[in-house]
Amino acid sequence: MVFKMNRNKNLFNENKKNTGNINFKYFIIAFSVFVLLIAVFSVVYFMYSLDFDLTNIVDSTTESSSLNSIEESTNKYSVEKLTGKSNILFICEEEKNIEISFVVATDFDSKKMNVLSVNIDSNLYKTNSVNGAKSYIESAYGIKIDKYVVTNKTQAKEILSLFDGFRVNVEKNIDYKSKDFNLELTEGYQYLSSELIFNYLLISDNLTREKVLCDLINSVLKKEYIDNSQNLFTSFVRNCETDISVIDYSENIENLKIYVNSNDKFLPLPWSDNQ
Repeated sequence: MVFKMNRNKNLFNENKKNTGNINFKYFIIAFSVFVLLIAVFSVVYFMYSLDFDLTNIVDSTTESSSLNSIEESTNKYSVEKLTGKSNILFICEEEKNIEISFVVATDFDSKKMNVLSVNIDSNLYKTNSVNGAKSYIESAYGIKIDKYVVTNKTQAKEILSLFDGFRVNVEKNIDYKSKDFNLELTEGYQYLSSELIFNYLLISDNLTREKVLCDLINSVLKKEYIDNSQNLFTSFVRNCETDISVIDYSENIENLKIYVNSNDKFLPLPWSDNQ
């Protein structure tokens, strides 16, 4: 009797154990099938959304990227809302003798930028320096100078060398020779190095110089340079005498960034075109 009770107990435990294993096994199988069905359904639905064409993934991504780029360019970068004016005087001198002097007059209110090449009397400059030059320009042209930049020839070339080159329209063939330098240029648009464009500016009359400076500004005001503007500004102030401060740079760099990236920007023009 005892023997039978023990035997029945063992049989009962063994059956219970086996039943649990079988139930767990079926549960795992059922759950796996359920997950598989979900995965298959997801893939089918995804393919359906692409018209069963995987190339639509690339097309959709490209289209979305292009739309975002266009939208960003349209919404963020426009000169329409830019305001303010600035007149900056640039002087390149050698031992108080002015080699090149010009003004970049920017008017964001009227959406224009003009370049004026001026002849400043050397005696006036030797006597009254930058203040004398500013007074002369205000009296002769009605332009009140806000900021100034003064370099010598070596410093000017050093600043120009910070850029990769300048796309300039040479109006006529040039074959210039002197004891200081020789310059040969072919008529038409071409890329000039810092040395070549500086020498071209030196030998040009005021009207030609204004046109060359407009090309120079267009070559400098580009996205790659604005993105690196902080380093360029540091190198710039190290190679000149100027009253343009870090604060001025910080307050105006965003306007320059908008100008450079906008599709509706106004281009610099010679001063004579403004008259």
